[in-house]
Amino acid sequence: MSSHSSSLPDAATVLIVEDDPGIRDLSARILRRCGYTVLAAEGGDEARQICERHPGVIHVLLSDVMMPGMNGPMVAKMLRSMRPELKVVFMSGYSSADVARHGVGQDEAPFLQKPFTPERLANTISEVLG
Repeated sequence: MSSHSSSLPDAATVLIVEDDPGIRDLSARILRRCGYTVLAAEGGDEARQICERHPGVIHVLLSDVMMPGMNGPMVAKMLRSMRPELKVVFMSGYSSADVARHGVGQDEAPFLQKPFTPERLANTISEVLG
C-alpha cells in the first residue's frame, strides 16, 4: 500500500514518542484517521531503532517532554542528528512553565498541552508540516 504522493502533507509520516501507552495509541489512531503514516515508540531507544530502520522520510516527531530515561528534548536532538529535516512537536501534561525548565522553549518547537482534542492534535501537525 505504498503511496507515491509523498509531496502531499497528508501522506506525511509522524513518529510518536510517548511512554504512556494510552496516549500513544490514542494519538496514533487520531493521526491515522487524518491520513498520516504513524510510527510509535515508547521511548528514546525505540525511537532511534525506528529511525535507523524506517526507509522513508519521517516528517514529524511528536514527543512527550517528560519520560523516564531520555526526555523529549534529548530524543529530538538524537533523532535530528540522524534526520536533520525532522520537524518536532512537544507535548506534555505539565504546564509550559514546567516544561521550559526541561529545556523546551515555545520558539524551537510547537507545544501541545495534554489533554488535547483530536482537532488540536491534527491542526498542530498540519501547521508544522506547512
